[in-house]
Amino acid sequence: MHRLQKIKPEDYLKTPFGLCNAPAVFQRYINEVFRDLMKKGIVMSYMDDLIVPSNDVKDGLEKLKIVLRTAEENGLEIKWKKCQFLKDNVTYLGHEIENGTVRPSRKKIEAVADFPEPTTLKKVQSFLGLTGYFRKYIKDYSLIAKPLTDLLKNPREFRFDDEQRISFGMLKDKLSSEPVLKIFNHEHQTELHVDASQDGFGGVLLQKDTEDGELVLAECYSKKIRKMVSYTQFIIGVRKPTMPKESTIAMNSKYWQWLKL
Repeated sequence: MHRLQKIKPEDYLKTPFGLCNAPAVFQRYINEVFRDLMKKGIVMSYMDDLIVPSNDVKDGLEKLKIVLRTAEENGLEIKWKKCQFLKDNVTYLGHEIENGTVRPSRKKIEAVADFPEPTTLKKVQSFLGLTGYFRKYIKDYSLIAKPLTDLLKNPREFRFDDEQRISFGMLKDKLSSEPVLKIFNHEHQTELHVDASQDGFGGVLLQKDTEDGELVLAECYSKKIRKMVSYTQFIIGVRKPTMPKESTIAMNSKYWQWLKL
């Protein structure tokens, strides 16, 4: 580490591989460079993966010029052979984005479908990590996964009985069915539906499609918490910075009368 604390001819001029805090430092720098553009929705970033969303070619080119100019002004170099421009669909962080919709990538769906029945607690954790990344696609994910997550409470005793097999199979089936979400639009009418029990709750964020007026799924949210807390947790969990001030909330309880949102 002493070689990173001073600048000498024989020392590093760039961050070397292997430092545990290097990714966090790099992400913080990227956020600082593109902060204003990210707030305006011009660009999204995860490490060195940038995505510039647009409604059409003209809009896309204008936003791209802004992003490239910002990168140049801050001394960022771009490897052009790794870039894709004006794409109708793109795979980003394990998700396929196309025509206003988002779904798990084919590669991730196959990974879930081919996942063998866990024989150790470590493999259960791996499966929950894989499916949990896509929990927003699965209604009542936390309740469905409960038999598996309960195994983590007692690491000394591993069992995989019928209850766990049903949970394992349901999660695989849910993701293998290629669920699709509509990308949230703050201009569309929004509804939040939540159903809770003593074991937890499941809720969905819905928006009306502008073409046929049908309600379409934008996001699922669930947690293993008590009933009263669940309503506020759901609303906080799915709340978007640009969510309409007037949204419809549907729930199977009168507790909502005392909620202050």
